[in-house]
This record gives sequence, structure tokens and C-alpha cells, in this order.
Amino acid sequence: MINYKTPLTKIERWMDYLSILMIVLLFVYTARHVAALPETIPVNFGMTGEPDKWGSRWFVWLLPVVALFVYVILLIPDKLPHYINYPVKITEENAQRQYLMARMFLKTLKLAITVVLLILQWYTIKLALGQASSFGSFFNPVLLGIVFLPVLFYFYFALRAR
Repeated sequence: MINYKTPLTKIERWMDYLSILMIVLLFVYTARHVAALPETIPVNFGMTGEPDKWGSRWFVWLLPVVALFVYVILLIPDKLPHYINYPVKITEENAQRQYLMARMFLKTLKLAITVVLLILQWYTIKLALGQASSFGSFFNPVLLGIVFLPVLFYFYFALRAR
């Protein structure tokens, strides 16, 4: 049986702390501004960065809840690493290396998602309060890049370290 038990590295612990901090900031920032929001706020943005759907101001709580949900769901593979779908065949020789890379990937992904959700919340609230006009067309690719770059890096390094 392959042993997947490896203590967290210092950087993994810091990434967890930063992800939790981002989630706390998301809830605090939302709570601080929800009373000042108009009854209708932007809830979706097109590729140009312009709002294209509107909803209740209570919809502003969706992103903090999603951030917390994603964080909790991505904790599961830490406890059950043998259920992760690795991009390479796991052997006795590569198990520890592949597991550490997968664990680091998941922690990076959690941090990236929480950062993106915090940025989206900040802009949504700014737009709702009339303090900004739109995201701008560059913004969507940047946010997508923040989330997808860790995925690309993980697959590159995992396949390279078979």
C-alpha cells in the first residue's frame, strides 16, 4: 500500500492561512457594505465587463458562500489523496512526489479562487454603489488566467515528474 501521509510544508500552511484570510475578508467586506447597496445590484457580467444581469442586493452574499464552499470541498482530497485522479499512473516511486504536487496544486487553486472571488465582490460592490462603470474587457481574461494558470502549471509539472 502506498503511504500518502506527508506533513504539510510551510508554504502549504501559509497558502491555507491566506485562503482563509481571503474568505474572512470577503465576508467582512460584504457585511460592511451590504446595508449601503441599492435594492438592485449587478449579478453577472458579459465578456466586455459590462453588467448584463441584475438581482437583489442580497445576492451579494453568494460569492462569500461560494468561496467558503469551494474551500471546504477542496479540503477533502487532503484527507483522501488516493481518490484524486492523477494525470499519471501512481507507483511506489512517484507516489509521494505526485501527491505533494497535487496537494500544492489544490492549495494554489483554493487561493486563486478566493482571490478572484474577492476581486469580483469588490468590483460588484463598487459598481452597485456607482463608484465604477465596468470591469473593462481586459478583466475577464485576467481573472480566468488567475484560476487556470495553476491548472496548467500542475499538469505540466506532474507529467514531467512521472
